[in-house]
Amino acid sequence: MSYLNEKDFNLSKEEEILLHCARTKVNEKIKNKIIDLLNSDIDWDYLINLASHNRLMPLLIHNINFICPELIPDNFLVYFKKFFYDNATKNLLFETELIKIMKLLESNGIKSITYKGPVLSQIAYGNITLRQFRDVDIFVRKSDVIKTLKLMNSYGYELYPHVSIENSLYMKLDSEYRFKSNSGTLIEINWNFSGNYFPLTNNRVLFDNIQLYKINNEIQVSVPSQINHFLMLCIHCAKHDWDRLSWICDISEFIQNETINWEETILLAKELGVKRILLINISLANNLFGLKVPELLWPHIKEDPIVLPLSIEIKNRIFGRTSFSLINRLFFNLKIRENKMDGLKSIINGFVKPSIVDYEKIRLPEYLFFFYVFIRPFLLIIRYTLI
Repeated sequence: MSYLNEKDFNLSKEEEILLHCARTKVNEKIKNKIIDLLNSDIDWDYLINLASHNRLMPLLIHNINFICPELIPDNFLVYFKKFFYDNATKNLLFETELIKIMKLLESNGIKSITYKGPVLSQIAYGNITLRQFRDVDIFVRKSDVIKTLKLMNSYGYELYPHVSIENSLYMKLDSEYRFKSNSGTLIEINWNFSGNYFPLTNNRVLFDNIQLYKINNEIQVSVPSQINHFLMLCIHCAKHDWDRLSWICDISEFIQNETINWEETILLAKELGVKRILLINISLANNLFGLKVPELLWPHIKEDPIVLPLSIEIKNRIFGRTSFSLINRLFFNLKIRENKMDGLKSIINGFVKPSIVDYEKIRLPEYLFFFYVFIRPFLLIIRYTLI
């Protein structure tokens, strides 16, 4: 059952094709829709740009090639084959790098966990080649960050971009160090999942129940518990304003390939203050990718009058029907939280907490950081005016 009407959004043929292809399970009805759409006049350049921006190229290529390869123009068929091969090669390289780094950290007494990236490709999609990602995400305790930084540097991983300020100062401005390996792999070492601008009632609970996951049924790495992993995916969407379809697709595929205890999930989402965010993600996955909503969740979706309007707003923005102004973004962050205090904290943090970008614009010594309360709003106005 889907409670949003696709016709309300006047999707283009290319947008419909992408949504129908962005799934690992395609039934006969969807297959026929894809064939009918591809038999019409399609703007292939727009379709590819749309899929690339939303990081859904592997699923688009996989499904069209499986369902109706004869409908792909020859020049695009060559491009598709190369893209799929290159993405699969890159993903396998990232997987190898992930295993190498986590073993390195473990052997040096540093506990770490990973989510998204290669692990999510296998958990949610069952195939590392069907997901498009650009980096490896690894979390460590804040107390282990400096040790991790030195260790990564000693093994040839370079900060990318280079950090030219003291670590203690940088860690107040950002929540992750970014590295590049000799092979070009990007690695993010994170110590604060929710970041500086997204308040959680209990930030540490997401890492309370760590479990081991076997990559390729062979090598074990530490990952969040199933429910924590799922909620982290939901929160990640909200932190980044649901900017890409692939993040919602991740949630849809995760639910279809995992047996989730929804009563426990709702309870933890309430504890963290992200129940509405969870419901928005479910409603979007239902509408965009045909996810069957678990029966236990329907009453929660229907009783929250904000979920449906926000889902429509997000979908309009994803497909370029509307855009964000600075004020829109701030009030959006207020509306997505069921606890108004969490929303207000998000707005206040967004206005007064400096980022590394702010610091690079106007460098103040640490003892004068309180002046950013007055400086950052002007920097935000300038930044959004120029966008």
